Amino acid sequence: MKERGTPGVSTVKSWGVDPRLVQFEPGFNRPINREHVESIKTSLRAGHELDDIKVRIEEGAIIAVDGHHRVTAAVEWLAEPGVREPDGGFQLGAKQFRGGDAERVIHLITSSQGLGLTPLERSAQYRKLVGWGWTPAAIAEAVGRSVQNVSDALVLADANSDVKLAVTEKQISASNAAKIVRQSGGRAGAVIAEHVEAARLQGKAKATAKQIAGNTPKDLVSAIRREMDSGGTFRAEELCPSFADLITYLRSTPSRGDTSPAQQTK
Repeated sequence: MKERGTPGVSTVKSWGVDPRLVQFEPGFNRPINREHVESIKTSLRAGHELDDIKVRIEEGAIIAVDGHHRVTAAVEWLAEPGVREPDGGFQLGAKQFRGGDAERVIHLITSSQGLGLTPLERSAQYRKLVGWGWTPAAIAEAVGRSVQNVSDALVLADANSDVKLAVTEKQISASNAAKIVRQSGGRAGAVIAEHVEAARLQGKAKATAKQIAGNTPKDLVSAIRREMDSGGTFRAEELCPSFADLITYLRSTPSRGDTSPAQQTK
């Protein structure tokens, strides 16, 4: 509460809103995490007060900007049998958000309330900003991350589904996956699967940077032999791009009935 005349103290206006009146805007809300919703419902059942949500008002509609999980949990809790609303009805505290579409995306990325975005959810929001003309450097400054981090996320945003699945299942980190996508392009999923399998054989649940480095050929001959052993899922020129023409030539030149470049290096 503000004491009149106290330096450095101001009033932040908020009001109460029935969560059942709050709408979600497609494209500006992250996927709902059921475990997080259930945790909030447990707090509501225990009588705990929730933090204020942030909303914007457009043509009379109340649209959530921050607090989608709190709204979802409150609506579900109110629908449970035996819940008694206070006189005047149950309300969530709400503050009005000021800003346009880009500011709403930045807020979604940086908000410390509730559950943080996953790497892939963050990458989708970065891609949206790029579509509006933002550079990776501008995004990095706005969200408080490095340009490299943003660039890696943008690479993931355009990666194939098998790469995204490996990141989602935490078989590989987002940064390591992005590095492999840069090297292998559309074949990154197969390369990642190879590294994950190698990690599994070593008793590890995740392909780490150290393990990937140890499983990566260091020279042309090793790269060519890896291609032959992989049955085609690995391409030698991905790690030895300066020898791409030579590798292509060796691959297309039969030797004793074998067309693989590995045979040409023996």
